[in-house]
Amino acid sequence: MRTIDVHAHLVPRSVWQAAQAGRDWYGYRHEPGEGLGTFVGNGKRSGFASPKVRFTPEERLKDMDAQGVDVQVVSIHTPFFGYHLDATQGRALAREVNDEIAALTRQWPQRFAGLATLPVQDVKLAIDELERAVTGLGLKGAELDTVVNGDNWDDPRFLPLFKAAEAMGAVLFFHPQPQHNF
Repeated sequence: MRTIDVHAHLVPRSVWQAAQAGRDWYGYRHEPGEGLGTFVGNGKRSGFASPKVRFTPEERLKDMDAQGVDVQVVSIHTPFFGYHLDATQGRALAREVNDEIAALTRQWPQRFAGLATLPVQDVKLAIDELERAVTGLGLKGAELDTVVNGDNWDDPRFLPLFKAAEAMGAVLFFHPQPQHNF
C-alpha cells in the first residue's frame, strides 16, 4: 500500500530568490530573524521555523523517503495565496506557482501530484487558471483558503468556479489559515 501525503506545502523558489535579493515578491516582504525569518504581506506576518520550506526537490524526495512517504500532493504554503492582490497580479502569482508545481510533477510523476493556486478575487480568471492548471499542466485541482478577502464560499459569485471544477473533475482542497482567519 502506498503512503500519500495530501498536505505538503511548497514555498516557491522565487519567494526565496526575492528574499535573498532584498526584493518583495508580489507584495510579500521578507524580514530576517529567528528560523527562516518572517514574511509580511497584506498586513499579516508569517514566520517559518522548519528548514523544510526551503528544500530543493531532491531534498524533499530524501525527506519523503526517510518518512516512508511514497507520494506528496504539493500545494502553495497558505500565507502566499495572494487574494489581496489586484486580479492581474493574482493571476501572475498563480501562474508562476502553478508552473513550478507542474514542473515538479512532470519531473517526478511517480512521487508528486499538484494542486494549483487560483486568483479567486476574479472568478473568471480563477476558472481560466484552473482550466490551464488541470487540463494544460496536469494538476489535480486547487488549494483554496476558507475566505476570500472577507467573503465566504457560499457567496453566489463563486458558484461558477465550483461548477467549472466539477466539470473538470478537479479536487478543491479548502485550507484555513488559523493564524489569520479566526
